[in-house]
Amino acid sequence: MTKDCLWSGHVRYLRAGFPGLLEKTVLDQWSDADPVRSDLQTIPYELFWSLNFGCSTTVFNRIGGFDENYQGYGAEDTDFSFTARLRMVELSLVDAIAYHQPHASYNPPLNHLEDIVKNAVLFFNKWGRWPMEGWLSKFEGLGFISRKDDQLNILKIPAPEDIKKYLK
Repeated sequence: MTKDCLWSGHVRYLRAGFPGLLEKTVLDQWSDADPVRSDLQTIPYELFWSLNFGCSTTVFNRIGGFDENYQGYGAEDTDFSFTARLRMVELSLVDAIAYHQPHASYNPPLNHLEDIVKNAVLFFNKWGRWPMEGWLSKFEGLGFISRKDDQLNILKIPAPEDIKKYLK
């Protein structure tokens, strides 16, 4: 293992009703592997997730830390990993597991629409491409945003009943 690397570990989602026991076998029985990243042998920078990562102080300083212009939810992890790639910091998988606590989540995350839009615009202005393409496409398809070329606009703010429809 090289120390000058950005390490990304695996994530498992704990299911509701988890009994709170700490033995790994129980954790594994009560959790499901991340459906996006679990079968990957290498991880692209686009899929970096700060939920389970590590690096040396030297590497963190080389990357420059997280850009604090991102506020709320969305794009900050991808920005961090893109900066790592720009600064030629290798991204590698490590055999470490984080267990994600169950909580209400939404697909798409309409409850974070405003943050996602603001952060997506910030990311686009910095990197010249849109992050979170799947969520932006879903928001657009549902009529909450419009996107054309380098413009992203909120058309309407979701009402609580809109958000509730997308609870996973």
